[in-house]
Amino acid sequence: MHRISYEEKGGNMYNVLDVAIYVINYAHDTGCGESMSNLKLQKILYYIQVAFLLKKNKECFKAVIIAGEFGPVIPEVYQKYKIYGRRGIPKQENRKVLQLDCEKMRIIKKEITEISRGDKRLIEKVVDTYAAITEPIALAKKTCEEDPWKNTSLNKEIKNSLIRKYYLLKNSDNALGDITILKEGEIDAN
Repeated sequence: MHRISYEEKGGNMYNVLDVAIYVINYAHDTGCGESMSNLKLQKILYYIQVAFLLKKNKECFKAVIIAGEFGPVIPEVYQKYKIYGRRGIPKQENRKVLQLDCEKMRIIKKEITEISRGDKRLIEKVVDTYAAITEPIALAKKTCEEDPWKNTSLNKEIKNSLIRKYYLLKNSDNALGDITILKEGEIDAN
């Protein structure tokens, strides 16, 4: 069964729910899943978008990020995981789509997308940097001290252009917890 990768889709962005599932499951696999609340997930997804905008000059996902009361929020992801409240979000099953296999006359479940290995590595570096922070409110405070959130009205979209400009002007080598790209596709943490 062939899965479509980001590159095969012509560089289109990932679905934000697929990225959220990858983050949640990766956090569980590395021992940080118990503290992956919806609030923490929102902030980590925001920093993943920042990392892609800075390091790859493209968006990771196409979703509106709004200035919520406690920092950046992606409404689609918030709505999906709000049932967990402050609790950690359990491991998730990858999203699937039903397809008809005409040759065998059956319906099969297929994973929608697969995140490329290089993109997974960048996502993992962001998660490794921020998932170890056990208090989600600490991440919320950090994002609320930064200009993209401060300069956007409550419940309005934080534009990617504003995010990119802010972090480029800020010491970009340090803006994401020392996440740097050595060369295309090779990511390392200092």
